[in-house]
Amino acid sequence: MKHKTVAKTVGTFVVAVSLSVAYQPLAHANGTSGDTYTTQANKAAKYVADNLSVARASSASGLGVELDALIGVSATGTQSAAVTTMLSDVTTYGPTYCPTGSPSGHVGACAKLSIALMSAGEDPASFDGKNYIGAVSAASSYTSYSEYVTNTALALVALSRADKPVPAALFQAAIDQSADQWPASGSPAWDDIDSGGLMLTALSHVDDSRKTATVTNIESWMDQARVDGEGWSNQVTTSDPSSNVNTTAWVAPGMDRSDETSQAVDAQSWLVSQQNTDGSFTAGPDLTEPINLMMATTQAIPPLLGLSSYDNAGTTYQPHTITVAS
Repeated sequence: MKHKTVAKTVGTFVVAVSLSVAYQPLAHANGTSGDTYTTQANKAAKYVADNLSVARASSASGLGVELDALIGVSATGTQSAAVTTMLSDVTTYGPTYCPTGSPSGHVGACAKLSIALMSAGEDPASFDGKNYIGAVSAASSYTSYSEYVTNTALALVALSRADKPVPAALFQAAIDQSADQWPASGSPAWDDIDSGGLMLTALSHVDDSRKTATVTNIESWMDQARVDGEGWSNQVTTSDPSSNVNTTAWVAPGMDRSDETSQAVDAQSWLVSQQNTDGSFTAGPDLTEPINLMMATTQAIPPLLGLSSYDNAGTTYQPHTITVAS
């Protein structure tokens, strides 16, 4: 399972325009379905805190794993010492991870950093004197927004939590279906089911009817990777699919926000059954290295809590319905 942190960029315009045809937000856009497995989530957060050195090991070269940890732990409201340590690392490495003065090529990094800060109750517009969320709105080209679908989704999520309009180029990148980067087309360069799940979550907060066809296509793509009564595989090209923790952790909330709640709740129950005795999660049988356990565990925590995700982990900066700028 590849890690979802590729540093990319973001959009331009900042004047929000209401559309002539309003789009009704999805019923579960804020992730209010499913059960709340507080004990299991807190146990997972403790595992992350006890093994924080694993998440921090690569932070000097890229904060991605540690930001996943910050989002996951913040979702539980526990492990304050670990949160303090991670915020200190963001202060140290954030300016390199998300260079606010030249964000082109870093949209995913700036968005993920902003999401992590908001999950922890920090303002991404002023943290340590840096405007990280501003960097998410600062890229000026379609190319900057469309380098990798996960980064596009992260940018939408960050702007929703910060209540900012969506740059037109970013929205276009989100709904376009290009075979070399967007799995909803049916001819992807690689299976990327988890990115599709995160995009469902992201688009659920965008008030624009032009997203409808893309959402329908993503849902169809998710159906091809679903394992009945469990979660989702990270690929659709196998005759014997098995559910993957990382993939399911992103897809279940996305499907919930698309009103596929029964599937999402089944997947949530399956996730609970996958927790190890030490609180960790194993993504798959061949993914047992410490870094794999850390990644699976950090991403599994939010959906244990009422099918939360990166759009609403923590208690602050909850998602808003946002419109496309022009």
